[in-house]
Amino acid sequence: MSSTLTSIATRVLSTLSSLHISFFGQSKTNARLNAVMAYDQSNALFQAFLSQEMMYSCALWSTDMPRIAEQLDQAQHRKIHHALTKARIKAGDRVLEIGSGWGGLAIEAAKSYGCKVDTLTLSKEQKALADERIKALGLQDQVC
Repeated sequence: MSSTLTSIATRVLSTLSSLHISFFGQSKTNARLNAVMAYDQSNALFQAFLSQEMMYSCALWSTDMPRIAEQLDQAQHRKIHHALTKARIKAGDRVLEIGSGWGGLAIEAAKSYGCKVDTLTLSKEQKALADERIKALGLQDQVC
């Protein structure tokens, strides 16, 4: 019974929010609050189910091996390199990454491709962990 009420309340609040945005538009304050609600959760929460890079976008699975044999970390690493290769990133390039999360793509671009990366994220939690990872790898001069 309580889950039904929660579900109904969620739908009602979502509908009211959508109507408010339709009539009044999205404010910077509301956009920031939306980001906090969705992304500024504990890093430990995301570490429990994401890959080592902590990416929540779709992985790129190999067609050469059964999915059960491939690890999520391998598939996420393949996706990062696929995207960087398709973008023709090379040493000396400057990359702007918007929505950088925990810095997985930025770190790999700097480390493996030798480029400079400017990253933006609205999440303070994600930025703090990304900055720790970047510093631990000595990439502060390449990723900011």
